[in-house]
Amino acid sequence: MGKSPDRPRKVLVVDDDEQYLKLTERLLLRAGYEVLTRSESLGTCGAVTEEAPDMVLMDMMMPSLDGDRLTPLIQRCTGVRPIVVLYSGMDPVEFEKRAKACGADASIPKGLLPAQFLEHVARAFATPLRDARKVH
Repeated sequence: MGKSPDRPRKVLVVDDDEQYLKLTERLLLRAGYEVLTRSESLGTCGAVTEEAPDMVLMDMMMPSLDGDRLTPLIQRCTGVRPIVVLYSGMDPVEFEKRAKACGADASIPKGLLPAQFLEHVARAFATPLRDARKVH
């Protein structure tokens, strides 16, 4: 999937905490991203296939299916996979270990200042091997 220079990057945010979901959505919208949201993990692969987001930003701890269990599924959903970023307020050492083990492209701790959060998102987009990755 090639990126059009005129098109804002599309981020799918998945979080069961409605307040945090709305806060994250507003923050990303103000930063110029196109934002889609989901409040549950089940059905996320279908949303990724249908919406083709550039990034999936999801909470690690979700009912039904945690982010680290959903990450490998998302990475196999489509021929071109999005950047998968996990975020969480859990213990930082455990969070980082689980994020790396599941193959997430990046991880962001919850509770950052807005500018710091957006810096992490931008850094995940800037990682060199992330453009139009094809899964075979």
